[in-house]
Amino acid sequence: ANIIHCLNRSVNYPINVYPNPVKQNSSFFVETSIINSSIVIFSLLGEQLFFQYFSQSISIETQNIEKGIYILKINDELVSKIMIN
Repeated sequence: ANIIHCLNRSVNYPINVYPNPVKQNSSFFVETSIINSSIVIFSLLGEQLFFQYFSQSISIETQNIEKGIYILKINDELVSKIMIN
């Protein structure tokens, strides 16, 4: 798994996002050392598709998300792009 860094500055804690790319009708995982976190998934057009609080790790199902590239924000910081194919 790769440690993902914020798009415009490094975050102060490691974040793992895997697998990336991920297949549609599957799931991907996000892990961080922070106990109380939030994750938001946005389309490239800025539409919010997913929001959830989590503690250190979360599995996100992709069956309701169309194929494409999406932006992940963790704790209000731009973290990564993820591709669903």
